[in-house]
Amino acid sequence: MFSDRYWILKVGLSLGLFAWLCTRSAREFAVLEPELEKLAWPSETDLGKPVGFWARVVTAVHSDGFDISTRVGPIRVLAEAPLPSVGQHVSATGTALGRRLVQARRLQVNEGHRWKRALNYGLSAATVVVFLGLVRKRFRGRLHEGLFTSRY
Repeated sequence: MFSDRYWILKVGLSLGLFAWLCTRSAREFAVLEPELEKLAWPSETDLGKPVGFWARVVTAVHSDGFDISTRVGPIRVLAEAPLPSVGQHVSATGTALGRRLVQARRLQVNEGHRWKRALNYGLSAATVVVFLGLVRKRFRGRLHEGLFTSRY
């Protein structure tokens, strides 16, 4: 791919096709499962469809469920006991019932979400640094040969 003079065209075409594929799949998934924020003003076709959300902060707890924060304001999640506390992060799958209303089928409280997320990013960065440290000798002083050479 990188061995001839059209490599930049090939890279651009590959990135363009990948972006098109991602955009198309996002549109098709949005029809099957609407975004949580869309439930602030749902259409008739959105009601009864599955909805999922990940690691949202609980802002209020009620007798029949709890509220989570979104970009468009709070959304009520109807759930059975035990209910999460205010400030906890929750993930759930459920069904869209109406305006700002979701019936939870499965609910998971994400304990330690903040420190686990930071730990995940830290380990990923450390892995990249270690990998680059191990392979730096392979490319040191040999840039004139090219990083990607043709087999022919």
